[in-house]
Amino acid sequence: MIATQSKGREKQGGEMLFRAFDLAAFVAAFALLTALPLNADTFYSGVTVNSDGSVSSYGVTDACSMLDHITYMNSTLTSPNGRQASGNASDGCSTEVDLYLAFDATDLGTYTVISHHWAWCPVAHIWFWNGNPSQGSGNNAPSSLIPYNYGTCAPNGVGPLQVLKDANVVDCSGKQRAVAFDGVARNLVYQLINGAGIPFPAAYTIYESFSNFQKNPSNSGLPQPTASNWPIAAGGLVTDCQFAGYTSPGALGSNEHASYTQNFSVAVSGITYPLSTTVSISLGNFNGTPEDNVTITTP
Repeated sequence: MIATQSKGREKQGGEMLFRAFDLAAFVAAFALLTALPLNADTFYSGVTVNSDGSVSSYGVTDACSMLDHITYMNSTLTSPNGRQASGNASDGCSTEVDLYLAFDATDLGTYTVISHHWAWCPVAHIWFWNGNPSQGSGNNAPSSLIPYNYGTCAPNGVGPLQVLKDANVVDCSGKQRAVAFDGVARNLVYQLINGAGIPFPAAYTIYESFSNFQKNPSNSGLPQPTASNWPIAAGGLVTDCQFAGYTSPGALGSNEHASYTQNFSVAVSGITYPLSTTVSISLGNFNGTPEDNVTITTP
């Protein structure tokens, strides 16, 4: 009986020790889990292209699932030509570094920010982020032409079909394109935007080129459009007019028409940037129906 009782007490004591060990392990594990980053904790970086063409960046290290967490980060913003702005900071459980590079018309393209993030948990005594990287980018270079709403002359950038008889061809800027003209015409107005979708802020020269020219009949006198260029002031718009016909009293034949593709590029401070905008044009007389069809594609 005494031996049996002794073994029973030993077993009971063993259970008590085991349960005490379980409790200590649970407390330690709970403290560690609560110290590790939760879904609310995050780090990231990004770039903003401003309306004046300058570029700002931001980097954030946020580990405030526990207010005792300590964060630190550094960040560097780099331009296409290698200009840089850098910074570092440590500010409790949430830290942010904001950087800026001024607009430079000779330094256009993709700006990149790279940040590294640290977060320390004083409860678990660990760096749960230890130089983890993040990055972002933004592009301030000319990218594309988009239709611009220009009142009744070019609603949403595309004017109404004009069927002309001994009339002048005039674009939306008031520039006279042809005199005493018989044929069809349509006005177009564009705005240049950069890679961030923001109106490009500086002056530039625009270049237009043409390809895939076809005409019907093959001996038609309709000429192939020729490449040209012209300057655009800062904040200015691009006005265009697509027209086909002849000086009065000439007239388009009953099925005389042409088609072609128009592409653009711009030059800023001596550097040329191809634009993604493509314009497909078919115009003239189609079996007795005057048409001036324009399809603007901006990928």
